[in-house]
Amino acid sequence: MTVQRILLIDDDPRSREILTTALQGQGYNLLATASAEEGLERIGMEHPDLVVCNLRTSSLSTAEFSIRLHNRYCDLPQLLIVPRAAEDEALTAIKDRTAEVLLTPTSTKSVLAAVMRVARSHQQNQEAAYLRGQACSVEAPPFVVESDSLRDVLRSAARIARVPGPVLITGETGSGKGRLAEYIHQASFQAGHAFIRIDCTAFGPASLESELFGHERCLESGVSRQRAGCFELAEGGTLLLEEVGVLPPRIQARLLRVLKCGEYERVGGTGTLVTNARIITTSSRDLPAAIAAEEYREDLYYNLHTHPLHIAPLRERPMDILPQAYQVALSHSLRHSLPEPEFSAEFEHWLLSAPWLGNTRELEQVVGLAASAANGSTLLEEHLPQTGDGCATGELDLEDTRVAAALANQTMADIERVAILATLDCSRGNKTEAARRLGLTARTLSNKMKIWRQAGLVA
Repeated sequence: MTVQRILLIDDDPRSREILTTALQGQGYNLLATASAEEGLERIGMEHPDLVVCNLRTSSLSTAEFSIRLHNRYCDLPQLLIVPRAAEDEALTAIKDRTAEVLLTPTSTKSVLAAVMRVARSHQQNQEAAYLRGQACSVEAPPFVVESDSLRDVLRSAARIARVPGPVLITGETGSGKGRLAEYIHQASFQAGHAFIRIDCTAFGPASLESELFGHERCLESGVSRQRAGCFELAEGGTLLLEEVGVLPPRIQARLLRVLKCGEYERVGGTGTLVTNARIITTSSRDLPAAIAAEEYREDLYYNLHTHPLHIAPLRERPMDILPQAYQVALSHSLRHSLPEPEFSAEFEHWLLSAPWLGNTRELEQVVGLAASAANGSTLLEEHLPQTGDGCATGELDLEDTRVAAALANQTMADIERVAILATLDCSRGNKTEAARRLGLTARTLSNKMKIWRQAGLVA
């Protein structure tokens, strides 16, 4: 989707040399020629992402070249550099396309800026078409992706989806592990069956065991009816176990048996059941470190590790930040029948410089709130959730629809963790001050941090 290779057609040798050097300095791969006819030939062989045309003495005018180019390669974006006298002709030639006209005399700086504008417009148009075209596709990739690392993950996920065996997806909290698991399910042979997901951090050991394996009716223990567990509900489909790194030893042993032979019993039952559900697990905890600390079974890890996938933190994939942010804003615009979104330069700079400790989940919440505040206008830095020194200011208004949107679909455990970590950040790591602001004792806050650190939920 990004513009990487540019074909420069310029019949002035000095101008061609200057522009080639300047564009290469910005990281573009440059192809250069003095002839419009040769340029058309090279497009068919070299497949550039953008054509910059600056013709002065050619028998073919820049506008005529643009029309001929469009007739052959209608989706190829263009930047036309023309004298003021030819402006109307050039504007007519590029009507309703991803193109721009730059009037001479011009500077190298203005050409570079125009290239960036055309490239950004082309990328946004492609992403908009992609989102609309894939809206009903069950196998649509879960992310708009530009980085090589995430692109490799998606390729591996598509391949893994068609072969049997458990999948282990690792990565920091909020990096999109659950979304990738859904993508694997939708692209797999289990797609027509159930997709069941369970967050292992949301239950205590006893209730988690019952949720996973079900339980038999037992009046002595107060269980009045038989209940099917997740393995039964996911029969023929996919069972996603989120944050499998927090499983207690007893459930680790039971899950290992399921992975090895597909057998288990309900809690309180004696009859052996068999499952053919595909198991996908996610973990933000460093499982090899947990094994070294004797807190996790090595044999379970290697059985889960049949098809490993790892999503790198968003801060290590800066190329993905703006495309994913634009996807969020575009989805908001489509839902509310608003114009296609535009980002100001300051807004983009803020997005690229933010640490994104909450990864994709945090990015989606922030951009979603900003899109709501912008309400169809260009997204500016002032539309971002109000902050001061990196933390929220003022009283939290739970009636605010933007706050409600940010809290929606979060577990109470997630909300508590986010609140504590954000307050610690605002307090510059001072636990006593953070505890005071939160209405906790410093001991309680320290205990919570210790539990989350052991579970791999915080660094």
